[in-house]
Amino acid sequence: MFTYENGETWESVNIHEDYTPVFLDDLIDKYTDDPFLDQANATCEADQECLFDTLATHDEEVGKASKASSEQFQSEENQLGKELMLCLNLFALNSLDFASFQTI
Repeated sequence: MFTYENGETWESVNIHEDYTPVFLDDLIDKYTDDPFLDQANATCEADQECLFDTLATHDEEVGKASKASSEQFQSEENQLGKELMLCLNLFALNSLDFASFQTI
């Protein structure tokens, strides 16, 4: 959660009224005729976070770190999803009342 220090206000910390955020499309346009864009695309292999960070910092190592973090997160998310499904399936099986089933 964001908090202000004593004596700070929104106005005192937002002194750059003309700030415009940079988006990936802006960076791609900036590097359109630069071989660094091809190099970044090869390094990032369609990973958008990697490409943004590489182009924004002009540093492939920063992009590689973003890509590694993204891949790690995806791996953990996939593993947790499998474990969650297993837990839900076990819960569903434990909740069944087998005594009420009839055989035909």
